[in-house]
Amino acid sequence: MRAWPAAAAFVWIAAGAAALAPPAGAEAALRWAAGSAAAAAAVLLRTARLLAAGAPPAPGPPTPRLGLAAAVTIGRALLLCGLAGFLAMGPVAGPVPEALSWSPGLLYGFCVLLDAADGRIARKRNEASALGAALDTEADALGVLLAALLLVQTGRVHPLYAATGVGFYAVRLAVCLRRRRGLPVRPIAPRPQARFTAGATMAFAAAALLPLFGPEALVPASLAVTAAFLAGIATDWLVITGRAEETGRWRGPVLGRAEALAAALLPPAVRLALAAAALGACLTPCPAAGAAGAAGAAFLSLLGVLGLAARLAAVVLSLLAAWLAATGCAAFGPLAAAAVGLLLLGAGRPRIAQPEDRFLLKGRP
Repeated sequence: MRAWPAAAAFVWIAAGAAALAPPAGAEAALRWAAGSAAAAAAVLLRTARLLAAGAPPAPGPPTPRLGLAAAVTIGRALLLCGLAGFLAMGPVAGPVPEALSWSPGLLYGFCVLLDAADGRIARKRNEASALGAALDTEADALGVLLAALLLVQTGRVHPLYAATGVGFYAVRLAVCLRRRRGLPVRPIAPRPQARFTAGATMAFAAAALLPLFGPEALVPASLAVTAAFLAGIATDWLVITGRAEETGRWRGPVLGRAEALAAALLPPAVRLALAAAALGACLTPCPAAGAAGAAGAAFLSLLGVLGLAARLAAVVLSLLAAWLAATGCAAFGPLAAAAVGLLLLGAGRPRIAQPEDRFLLKGRP
């Protein structure tokens, strides 16, 4: 493996520790550096193994050539190791400096943006490959794991949200055990809904790590995200074991009926929950919300209940309701959770129009 990833990790950890020392103290900065270094070592080891597995046979070079897209992916994974540093650092004694409280969320949010960038670079430069896809998957899984653990550690989400972080690795372990037993492992084809759920999970974690929202809204919303994520993991396992098609459509009369029933009943149920949560929030007195906040929440909720640009309305509504809950309007917490559920499931049918699905659920090569 080339030396630049290790050098980049060293520079990143040294610079991060130096920046954290003044606001957090030398001891906390050293704990951050130790945690980041341990995660970086694991990333470098895994990257070296992937490179070795993708290397061409002799007499070719010992490692494949890394393009710009793969370099961005590896750099993103090394940046994500900073979240492991915050896990190791733990609570800081005394008042938390404002810059320190924003650091985990901004770091993870920047890495989420890089996740969109490396794929575009690979397609534009014709560098798309199985190796690049594997590196990208590893970086995504690491980020989701560290963000989930950090959110659970700080008490901002429900403890069950940790399942979103360990889900990928649990499936990988189960696949390894299945292969050792000689059982078939079937491939999983890309699914727009699965891609969207994964992206929504990362976006939720990035927003939840910011000091803008409190547990009043994040705890119930995290349960909705966890349920959607685990449903996707369960579908992946059904594909792997042959109980579902590569596209995720469940096989067999029992599973097929269960899938159809869930698809028919869950979205309307979420819309009813959204209507009830909106009614309860808007009827609960809260000076911090004001007339404008309550009217905005009511309007966005109406769009969701009617199925008119429901996912787009749910994005704005979830942020608004979570912010209002953090400012003292606790009744808006369930509304934020219902909005997140609507975002993940969509409006279902009947609905007026949901044109944003063409963008959110579009397939990409």
